[in-house]
Amino acid sequence: MRLLASRIALLGIVASLLILGGCLQTSQPPIYEIIVNFRFVEHETFPAEDQIISTKITLIRENEELWSENFGTLPEQVSLYVSPGTYSISVSVKTYVGTFRGTATQELEPGENIVSLILCPQCGS
Repeated sequence: MRLLASRIALLGIVASLLILGGCLQTSQPPIYEIIVNFRFVEHETFPAEDQIISTKITLIRENEELWSENFGTLPEQVSLYVSPGTYSISVSVKTYVGTFRGTATQELEPGENIVSLILCPQCGS
């Protein structure tokens, strides 16, 4: 009888911890796949693609850099796993004729999002 009572008490404690743990986990915003399709508006002096040295894309939310990656070309699309919300997306393209920058602030939702950026020598510096 004593063993049964201790097992029931232990099950009660485990159940309480699981419920509490579930409540704590739901306080975090859900994470989804967010696909960003870029539409670049290039400055008249923007060089051909073979002149691109590297491209750095940075995702910022509330002044905190959440993600950054370097590419060898100018990507048309990136896939991220973040919670929906308003983000700043910064793109810096280093070329043989100089660096071109662009920044956009946009609401990103699960699924595909189109982000338009103007890339120019003075933008976003």
